Amino acid sequence: MKRNGFSLVEMLAAIAILGILMLLVTPAVIVIRNNVLKNTLESKINIINDAAKDYANKHLNDIPNHVSAPYSGDKNTTDDCLTIYVRTLINGGYMLGDSNDRMDLKNPLTDETLNNKMICIRFSDNSALTREIVTYIVGEQDLYEGK
Repeated sequence: MKRNGFSLVEMLAAIAILGILMLLVTPAVIVIRNNVLKNTLESKINIINDAAKDYANKHLNDIPNHVSAPYSGDKNTTDDCLTIYVRTLINGGYMLGDSNDRMDLKNPLTDETLNNKMICIRFSDNSALTREIVTYIVGEQDLYEGK
């Protein structure tokens, strides 16, 4: 006697195997997705810093000349800084946003706007020979944590 189709046991076995495969694959896909979003955010931060340096080069006289302490890498301070916002860079044509109208930049991890984030532009130290322009987003680490 010739049978057509699959038996109930064969179908249940196939569903169980697919379920196990999904359990194994899903965590890896989530990790890959999060890494891609973090890399996208890092790229956007680099673009913001490059645009801020372009802005700084055109507004050198607005950057405070006296630096009370050399830049320590603390991205939570605005001491001795010229502070601007990401929206200033977008409105000034130093960079484009990533929305349809190109006027809004979003954090890929949280989908919040980055336009209201403050950027600190300062000199690395007081020496006219060795100082460099330093730019950073104030509270940059919070971008990764969604604060």
